[in-house]
Amino acid sequence: MAGSISLSLHATLIVLSMLSFGLTLFFHVAASTVSINGLFLTTHQNITEKFVLQITPDAWLVSIWTLINAWNGLWLIYVFITLFRRNQYGPVYCNPAIHPPMFYILWIANNLLSIGFLFLWDRQCLVQALGLQILIPYSCYVMLGISYRNLYQHDTWLKSNSSSDLWNVRYLVHNGLALYAAWTSIDVLVNFGIVLKYSFGLMDPAVSTAMLSILLVKLIVWFLLENFVLEKYVRYTFTVYPVVILGLAGMFTRNYRFDSITTNTIYCGVLMAIGAAFCVFRLIAICFYDDNKPSSSPLDEDFGSTASLPALKLDVDRKFGIINNQCSTA
Repeated sequence: MAGSISLSLHATLIVLSMLSFGLTLFFHVAASTVSINGLFLTTHQNITEKFVLQITPDAWLVSIWTLINAWNGLWLIYVFITLFRRNQYGPVYCNPAIHPPMFYILWIANNLLSIGFLFLWDRQCLVQALGLQILIPYSCYVMLGISYRNLYQHDTWLKSNSSSDLWNVRYLVHNGLALYAAWTSIDVLVNFGIVLKYSFGLMDPAVSTAMLSILLVKLIVWFLLENFVLEKYVRYTFTVYPVVILGLAGMFTRNYRFDSITTNTIYCGVLMAIGAAFCVFRLIAICFYDDNKPSSSPLDEDFGSTASLPALKLDVDRKFGIINNQCSTA
């Protein structure tokens, strides 16, 4: 009975994750076009043009949301499809338990935060909007931490039994969330600068320089973490540096003036070069890492190894979906 409730809760959260994402897309479109009278007072771009900094991104960069939403939509479709798939241990969406219920709860909360931010920003409640927006990338960080840890625990089993799921999680889930987290982290810094200038009266050149410096620190911290601390978990996550470089490029192109180039514009160019260097280093380093991890999966500990089972029986189990009606533990 408890197992059935656990399965139902898990499946329900996956469906709610898709619905909340669809609702967020609806409000994003509405905020961009003011297509529904009375819902939003003006467009998101108009607010951006009202509160300008020396690091305000160029208008063309708004198109990055198409990529972010498409990538996150793909991994949501992937996890939704796992509702209808089974392996020898049970339903694929929780066997192995790479994405437990908390993962989807965080995603639903993330979408609600995004919607709340849109309304507060539209009403020019800058401080309150920033308070919500700060939580958006950090919820992504926690989701990534959950997924990285659980995938690493189960990657040996997945390599042998379901390599497609292994790569779908790596390329769709991890890179989609990393793309989203990286861009919203940059967006938070820009809006933090807006709050400092327009709500607290600080001077813009200094504010923009401070925000770029924080971005540099974040970039260095990520470089150190991914190469020397978390490498075994984040090896196949590659969307962070391209997003940072693109974001800085948007700041550069908007504020570049050949005859009167500012210090912050030069700073953006330097940060782009640093980001590119980190990206190249990472791509080269990946080629030298050993991908072999001799370990057993918690699935085998929970259910017992399948190595002794006849191959024919395993084939029949996979074909007809014989299941245990339970979720494995992370």
